Amino acid sequence: MVIPGNADKSQLMAHIRQTEKPFMPPRRNKVGADKLTPYQLGLVKLWINQGAKGEVRQVTQKLNWRPVPITMTPI
Repeated sequence: MVIPGNADKSQLMAHIRQTEKPFMPPRRNKVGADKLTPYQLGLVKLWINQGAKGEVRQVTQKLNWRPVPITMTPI
């Protein structure tokens, strides 16, 4: 749950900081996703504190997650 304007009370922050289960991303996952960096955590916190505005779309098809190619450097 996200509480717009209050990142400290938003459950999302506890999950992505990995202080509350379920951890996001899971510690052992099939695609090798790492914990968010302090910078990335700060961006999410800022977004929530600024009102968590944005568009939410429903995914109607199953996502097929794949490992990121080594040549790609995602943020």
